[in-house]
Amino acid sequence: MRVLLIEEGLPIDKEFYLGIVLDRASGRPVFMASQAGGMDIEEVAANTPEKILKETIDPAVGFRAFQARKLAFGLGLSSDLIGQAAKFMQSLYHANEQMDASLLEINPFLLTKDNRLIALDAKVNFDDNALFRHKEFWNCVT
Repeated sequence: MRVLLIEEGLPIDKEFYLGIVLDRASGRPVFMASQAGGMDIEEVAANTPEKILKETIDPAVGFRAFQARKLAFGLGLSSDLIGQAAKFMQSLYHANEQMDASLLEINPFLLTKDNRLIALDAKVNFDDNALFRHKEFWNCVT
């Protein structure tokens, strides 16, 4: 099967990075956000680690609303977008948990000139050890 995806042309104001990854040192998920979206996040981490905001997630309570708001404020979003961004981040965390993902990132996460927040591209890595719970993903993994 061949598929062609066409995306809407957007008036981009700013590009951000959002990602959730397992921190092997702590054994906990970490939600990362950066104003350096659209770039290779590994390069940003190596050269300018101060540009990456991090919130460690306690698996017993999950990703809390205050953590999402803290990241949204840290991205420099206007106050009228904080709630929308925080809700998006919490939804991203829930998707990460439900899919047993080992990595889930949105890069870039856009702010458009008409003040909309949009996920433009995403990457998901699945935890191979949890695939038995997700038969719907078996065709996606090689």
